[in-house]
Amino acid sequence: MVIYSGMRVLTLLPILLLLHSHPSCEAQQSSTAGVTQTEKVIGPFDLSLDLSSARRETLLVEIRAFLWDNLVDHQPAEVKVKFYTVEGDPTEWAFSVVTVGGRWCIRGDYVHTTSFGLKPSQKPQVTKGKKDYCDVMRVDARTEQAIPRAEQRNPETYRLQLDRSQNLTL
Repeated sequence: MVIYSGMRVLTLLPILLLLHSHPSCEAQQSSTAGVTQTEKVIGPFDLSLDLSSARRETLLVEIRAFLWDNLVDHQPAEVKVKFYTVEGDPTEWAFSVVTVGGRWCIRGDYVHTTSFGLKPSQKPQVTKGKKDYCDVMRVDARTEQAIPRAEQRNPETYRLQLDRSQNLTL
């Protein structure tokens, strides 16, 4: 995933997941307007640059499947993931499956800390943001063709496309 921030390009690794057998999955109760729903929570995941590519992909598959499964099942869920730029600057993401205006979406809240290239006397720059992705779709990992919503797929074979206009995928 590549996120453009002004003149600087932040390269983030793709993310995706798989909930069903995750040992750190928790359920949290939340109540809105008298209706109690259980929110599934996994993570936090730290995708440091020193992870092997196999371990990184395993974590991304888990994240991808978790988000997709809860999105299509209309279940509130959250996963926290920390990515790093090639310079080592962290970006912490909290991806939540939520309703926005009656639609089920993936909300991404992030905090990016930039310290690369700063003088020792300078404080790191912190950028916070939030984006709702309501047109999430799966694309084939090899062909990048859209996958029908009803088609069952192994999460190793697809990526989640969050925003077509910016080519953001997990």
